[in-house]
Amino acid sequence: MVETDLSEKKVVFSFVSGKTLNALLLVKTHTKSCFVCEENAERTRERETWKRGFCRREEEEEEIRSFLILSFFLLIMSDKEDVSHRPALTNPMATNLRTTGERHQFCSLQGRGALVTGASGGIGLAIVERLAECGVNVCIVARRVEKLNELKEKLETEYPDVTIFPLQLDVSKTSEEEMLKIPEKVPFQVDILVNNAGLALGTEAVDTNSISDAMTVVNTNIMGVVAFTRAFASGMRERDRGHIVNISSIAGHEAYIGGSIYCATKHAVDAFTRSARHDLRNSKVRVSSVSPGAVRTDFTMTRFKGDVDAEAALYRGFDPMIAEDVADQVIYALSRPMRTQVCDIISLANAQSAARDIHRGD
Repeated sequence: MVETDLSEKKVVFSFVSGKTLNALLLVKTHTKSCFVCEENAERTRERETWKRGFCRREEEEEEIRSFLILSFFLLIMSDKEDVSHRPALTNPMATNLRTTGERHQFCSLQGRGALVTGASGGIGLAIVERLAECGVNVCIVARRVEKLNELKEKLETEYPDVTIFPLQLDVSKTSEEEMLKIPEKVPFQVDILVNNAGLALGTEAVDTNSISDAMTVVNTNIMGVVAFTRAFASGMRERDRGHIVNISSIAGHEAYIGGSIYCATKHAVDAFTRSARHDLRNSKVRVSSVSPGAVRTDFTMTRFKGDVDAEAALYRGFDPMIAEDVADQVIYALSRPMRTQVCDIISLANAQSAARDIHRGD
């Protein structure tokens, strides 16, 4: 039953057995009598009633006809699925395909193996925690072995079915031969490589840069990505399966004052990622990068070499992202269906429109 009200007139439709239409038209004109017209076998009397009740003016007849058409259309539409009342998705990464109606599932990460560099703190730590939560076995790589052991104990207690394998390593002090043997040391197959290790040292201008600091940043940010990709990409290609995720930065897309070395290294990571995607295009190995803007971690304290006031001033007056925000972006890229390759995810703090263009509320 569908009812349509308009000023003083009311149209009611009733369907019988889905197809038979019995039309009952009720017209209320202020406090006067209502004329009733019902479709039945006495068509002559019906037409006379219609004329007396509805056709007093040509304009009113046209108006009634329009009401009938509109109400009939609404009745048909009411039989269709009301998409506005669908229940919320249990898994926000799965939707119904419109073309087939089949369930569109994300790629499960459970039981897979990953290696994450720079895993002892900041974004790397958050990524490791999210991977473990998804049931991924993780080789955690960093220079601070005590931090790695603490993380292993914590995550294996929380996720008993997950294996966490600590690997202490300094890329700048590791030979090529040693790097190529790393896959053999990991007790599980690595299908996911997250090149996260990186740092910035200082904010000097190009004419006052520390060459020693510059070499450290270049070796960590660029050579670390190159070395670990070389060590694991060949196995991924052979198995025709894998995903390489390079943690870059908005500094890989922009340049700013005081960031000459860091911006240069992240631009290099961006170019390396693009080239790797070209090189591996004839395989099922996917290559992604994640390029966050302002994220408050211990990264900034390292850049300012422990200057607490400088770190506080950088984040003054706005709400920066946190490491977990970036980790979620990594999980998103990893969990897309195999037909999809996420190339780059660029994210900024809500108050940020560019690397150094930030609205500060104070």
